[in-house]
Amino acid sequence: FLTNLVIQGCNIITGILTARILQAEGRGELATIILWPSILAGLGILGTNWALTREAAAHSEKEADLSRTAVVLGIFQAILFIALGYFLVPHLLPADKQYLATLTRCYLLFLPFNFVGLNLIALDHGRLQWRRYNLMRLSVAIPYLLFMLWFWVAQVERVAWFVMALLISNMIAVLSRVYVQRSKIRQGRVRLTEALNTLKRGFPFFLAAVSGVVALQVDKAMVVGLLSPEAVGCYAAAFTFASAHSALGGALGVTSFAALANEPDLDR
Repeated sequence: FLTNLVIQGCNIITGILTARILQAEGRGELATIILWPSILAGLGILGTNWALTREAAAHSEKEADLSRTAVVLGIFQAILFIALGYFLVPHLLPADKQYLATLTRCYLLFLPFNFVGLNLIALDHGRLQWRRYNLMRLSVAIPYLLFMLWFWVAQVERVAWFVMALLISNMIAVLSRVYVQRSKIRQGRVRLTEALNTLKRGFPFFLAAVSGVVALQVDKAMVVGLLSPEAVGCYAAAFTFASAHSALGGALGVTSFAALANEPDLDR
């Protein structure tokens, strides 16, 4: 809960700085650029992170194999959905925002960082290693906040720099997590049957994720499709403040899922 509180605080500050630096039109362009890669990230994980959480809880002796599987699956998922996104982006962006297609395609590089990071942090989730779990989550928010403060002082106003800051922040988080787990990743082995089973076990979570993505993103997709960049920017800024509380209750869901995954008595 405290980590969620810190992350939400960082999000509010970065939201304020982003809106003030880029103004409404630039903020709208940034929201447009990150929309579809974010949707592909929510769908492309295919529920493997939740399946890995349960596997890590049930089979702690397989941590090395699960670590390597987490990385390999994340890379595979990224390749698949980057290719899909690269093809779809020009068709998904409205006609008046086609000039953002190149930056949107560049932001698809967010996907490997997202997938590998979520799969690896799922192992900490399942093993109840909360300190490492929370540090991984903070390792995205803190660098991005520092970038925003730098942009504010240096008066950096180009949207491309903000896209780069998001990519670098996610890259720092994932590389840090891979470094911590490097020995396990090297020791582990990836079995095709185990990887396929992870995808199969993740499928029910994927179906739940679809409904979550629709609930969280359908309004943004409509706004981007129907309104001008300036209006999109006003909506994005308002949404940042209106949803500031939304992640606070998520701490209960995160901890109860891990506790349930570690419960050996099925009756309980």
